[in-house]
Amino acid sequence: MPKYAIIRPETLTIGGVITHKEIDIVEMSYEELDERMDKQPSGEVIIELAALEHLVNKGSTVDPLSAEGLREAHGGIWGQHPSFPAADWGAEATNNDTRLGYWDWVEGTLANQLDDVDGLEFRDLPKEINEEHWSPEAFERIKYRLAHPEEED
Repeated sequence: MPKYAIIRPETLTIGGVITHKEIDIVEMSYEELDERMDKQPSGEVIIELAALEHLVNKGSTVDPLSAEGLREAHGGIWGQHPSFPAADWGAEATNNDTRLGYWDWVEGTLANQLDDVDGLEFRDLPKEINEEHWSPEAFERIKYRLAHPEEED
């Protein structure tokens, strides 16, 4: 379940710095988030914790789905994405199926998976999601689409 930072309207910042003492960190489902947004007090800001941490801790404007962003999020140059093992990339490289470096390969493979999710008609979205079949990023996108049918064409 995603974690969110809830920044209250009375939060004070000094030089634009917000500390964990000044915000609430909560886990909530997309349904709970929708309910909270409907009742949201004026001035309250809700942001997914991962996005806030990325902005605050990294001070980076790197796209989290780029090779660089994925590398930063998963342990650096020697890290590994949980859904795309380095051994799979190595096998493709050995078979001359890719000439990309590992993190560029992850970016492309993830982009293909997200394109597959985006290309599904709403009625074809899996209602029971096998987390092992989908990357965490694709899993979150499927959950979001299922929770927001009103946004579908």
